[in-house]
Amino acid sequence: VWAADSVSSDYETWSPSDGRGADKCMLGRQVTYTRRKQTSECFNGEKFERPVNRKNCECTEQNFECEMGFTRKVGSMECKFADDGTITIPQTCTSSDYFYAIAHRKVIGDTCEGGWQPRKVAVPCPANARLSRG
Repeated sequence: VWAADSVSSDYETWSPSDGRGADKCMLGRQVTYTRRKQTSECFNGEKFERPVNRKNCECTEQNFECEMGFTRKVGSMECKFADDGTITIPQTCTSSDYFYAIAHRKVIGDTCEGGWQPRKVAVPCPANARLSRG
């Protein structure tokens, strides 16, 4: 039995990739399959086991999307407050004040761990909020 990817082996390892990074992570995980080389002329029976290795990747900003109430331009990673009524404005908000909210959320199904984490961003209170006492 030869190890996959050895010169004498009929098998190779393969990881799907979107081409954006060298780590070949998609949705926060790297999956490596063992497959038969295209040039091999061997037969695998039904019970042949094909090992699959899974490893979670470190989070990057690409693993996150804008939270409800925030939008971003195409090609940008910055999520900006949309002021579209989807975020509840705190009662303590005055027209000259700010409140803090998390502008990103992890993409559904993404399993990345550690690495980049979203921070709360300052959001200006709306102009129609109650007036400040100053």
